[in-house]
Amino acid sequence: DCTCSCPSTAIFDGLVAEMRAAGAEFTVDKEFTKAVGIDIDHNADRSIKISQGSYIRANILERFDFEHIKPQLTPFVKKQYRNLQSKGEPVHELLGAVNWCSTQTRPDITYAVHRCAKLISKPAFHGEARDRLTRIVAYLAGSIDDGITYRAGDRSGWDRVAVFADSDYAASYESRRSTTGIVVAYNGSPVAWTTKLQSCASMANTVVSALPALSTGE
Repeated sequence: DCTCSCPSTAIFDGLVAEMRAAGAEFTVDKEFTKAVGIDIDHNADRSIKISQGSYIRANILERFDFEHIKPQLTPFVKKQYRNLQSKGEPVHELLGAVNWCSTQTRPDITYAVHRCAKLISKPAFHGEARDRLTRIVAYLAGSIDDGITYRAGDRSGWDRVAVFADSDYAASYESRRSTTGIVVAYNGSPVAWTTKLQSCASMANTVVSALPALSTGE
């Protein structure tokens, strides 16, 4: 499957005609509403919202028996656990499910998912990973239809392209390294985002704050 976005229907029709003239065979759905687990809503103001409410319900809440979980307001709490014992829960599968949401339509859980991923490779920390993943699921349950809305035209108060970068300070209690977060927004809506552990431990918060900007420049 392939998704194509154009400024106007005329441009899209011209592109389709050129591709078919070149011998390509395919079908076209101009008003498609779902793709690879992503719900796509076309609004009257020409905006498009992408979300994953259907995916979260079927592939997270129902699949992992979280239908009755109590919703939470945040996906992450700063808390240190001490080698909780895992009860054999499918933490790898659950991490993969929430990570798919994180990379597609939910940048608000990216940091929390990143922290969980750091624990999965260590069986002694699977208990902590389970509890942190449960917190993320509870947050998704309370914001299940949240997503990203892309609007046509310029938005007042926003630059066409804006980049935000920040980091915590020595939040990794294993290595004392900081985690960088970067969001790239186009016309006020996020189009790319990432979070990663910094490659070195910094002795001052000023240095920690400068590293995300340098990473963005790369």
